[in-house]
Amino acid sequence: MTREQSGAPKTTHSESDWRPRRHRRCRMFKAAHVILDDAAHDCVLLDVSAGGAQVYLVARVELPDLVTLLLPGGESRAMRRCWQRGSHIGFEALGDAVSAS
Repeated sequence: MTREQSGAPKTTHSESDWRPRRHRRCRMFKAAHVILDDAAHDCVLLDVSAGGAQVYLVARVELPDLVTLLLPGGESRAMRRCWQRGSHIGFEALGDAVSAS
């Protein structure tokens, strides 16, 4: 697993929209779950950092602004949805990860 620092992809943002990331992202392709009050939705975790995460939902669902993301290894994090393009979603972390102990 490698750690990369990257900005916004040039294909989706103009140069004036680009800004450096506040946190280093760890790219991955692992199973995770978006937890709502009444349901859990399977997703693929594409990257994660101290400041947030990017996921791809297995089934397309419009999510509320606030959710819990269950990470590989059992940790969970409160997240705020920053953007959603179909099944591709970007989250901002609202707190530290919580272990499933």
